[in-house]
Amino acid sequence: MSELLATERTYVGDLRLCVEVYMAAFRGSIDVPTGLRGKERTLFGNLEEIFLFHRDVFLGELEKYSRNPEDVGHCFVRWAHKFDMYVEYCRNKPESNNLLVQVILNVSLINLTTFNNKLDVCKHVSKGLEVVVFNFKFVKSSKYLI
Repeated sequence: MSELLATERTYVGDLRLCVEVYMAAFRGSIDVPTGLRGKERTLFGNLEEIFLFHRDVFLGELEKYSRNPEDVGHCFVRWAHKFDMYVEYCRNKPESNNLLVQVILNVSLINLTTFNNKLDVCKHVSKGLEVVVFNFKFVKSSKYLI
């Protein structure tokens, strides 16, 4: 249970980084490459919604089971409907990747160097998605499901 909580806290931290650093920089920057301007939803999908759910709801719900880890499956079952938001994220991902590839191929090296750190968001989101998949596999194979 402690590993699950640590992983969820790390995931929330990674999502926070994506939203509060990368998305905020994207929203407030004049250095955004022309091909990305006005395409925040395509680039980031519903990442902010995912972050808010994990930060405001799911982490706290998991923490309630820290003393009764045998019942943690109930948390996943109760909130399973919210994980549908990953369907939207995954459906958007190919379009987001294509957009990034197009911009990277078309942007000048100067702009690419300036904006390069902001493109790191994909790494953090992919890592988080792996965590969610791992958690669902764990719960699915767990004997503690309702």
